[in-house]
Amino acid sequence: GLTAMITPPVCTSSYAAATIAKTSFMKTGIKGFILGIPAYIIPVMVIYNPTLLMLFDKGIMFGIQTFLTAILGITCLVSGISGMLLGRSLLVQRIFLIVISLGLIWPGTLSDVAGIAGFTSVLIWQFLSIRLAKKVSAGQS
Repeated sequence: GLTAMITPPVCTSSYAAATIAKTSFMKTGIKGFILGIPAYIIPVMVIYNPTLLMLFDKGIMFGIQTFLTAILGITCLVSGISGMLLGRSLLVQRIFLIVISLGLIWPGTLSDVAGIAGFTSVLIWQFLSIRLAKKVSAGQS
C-alpha cells in the first residue's frame, strides 16, 4: 500500500513528477517501480531472517553481520537495477550484482562470504576500469 504512490497503476507521485518533468507518466511509473523494488524485498528479508527484527538476540557479532550484509545486499540490488556503482556498470556487472544481492539477502554465513567476495570483485573491477579510463584520457590529451 505504501508503494502505491510510486508504482503503476496508481502512482500519483510518479504522475506529478512526470507532469513537472514533461515526460510520459507511464515510463516514470515503471522507473519508480524499478527503483522501488527494495521496498518489496525488505519485508521478505525479515520473514526469512527474523534476526533483522531482533538484532542482538543471537549475539552482538551475529546481529552486526546480519545487519551489514542486509544493507550490502540491498546496495547490490539497487546498484544492479540502476546500473550505477562507482560509475556506469556494464551489463555483466549488473547481472553479477543482482545475483550477489540474492546471496547477501539470503541468511547464512556462506552466502554472506560469497556475496562480500563478489561485491568486492565488482568494486575492484569498476575502480580499475575508471582508473584505466582516466589514464587513457590523460594520455590522449
